[in-house]
Amino acid sequence: MIDSRSIIAIDYDGTFTSAHPPSPEFLRRFRSHRKRHDSLFVLSSGRLLSDLMGVKEIPYLFDVIIAENGAILYFPNHGTKVKLFERPRGLEELVRGLSIDALYGEVLIATDRVNSDLLERHLSGLADEVEVKFNVGSMMIVPRGCDKGSSLLQAIAISGLRDPRRVVAVGDGENDEDLFRVADVRVAVKNAVPSLKERADLVLDRENGEGLLDFLERWGSLI
Repeated sequence: MIDSRSIIAIDYDGTFTSAHPPSPEFLRRFRSHRKRHDSLFVLSSGRLLSDLMGVKEIPYLFDVIIAENGAILYFPNHGTKVKLFERPRGLEELVRGLSIDALYGEVLIATDRVNSDLLERHLSGLADEVEVKFNVGSMMIVPRGCDKGSSLLQAIAISGLRDPRRVVAVGDGENDEDLFRVADVRVAVKNAVPSLKERADLVLDRENGEGLLDFLERWGSLI
């Protein structure tokens, strides 16, 4: 039997929540909405998997977790982690040599957006191996081809959803444009960056998690 459920992919910071960790009350309300839908719920984030799993409710709310902007997949139901990319050789040493504040994941390297000019100059020699993804005030250095959209397609395939009824993406930042690329329905929260709103089929009236909850309540038929 072909599984034809819909898929809803939700960005974390700025979409699912405006603060880390989300409030218990918000998580309770989201869980209530979640129970009304038989869709596959995917959390998609630039954060490290350890950050996301630090919110103990997260594995019970999502069927798939995409971490490090697409480098890592995690399937809570059976505890399986899939590393889709490797960090290019020499990249970490290069960034550490610049003496900037940065976060080092298993694959991704993230830093403040103010460092973009400096990094892009020094990364020119690795242009065939890495790319920079922006997310509001931050920037992420990832292997070329590592993005939320391609990893969502990988997650769908691994999950065995051969013929999803519909793919819905909800986001706020520039890196969510990759999610929008593979979605049938593209939804931006009110606080989304202008470039994402321009690509959206629906721009919500409220920000962050409140906008997401409104979407699940008012537009639930889409998923």
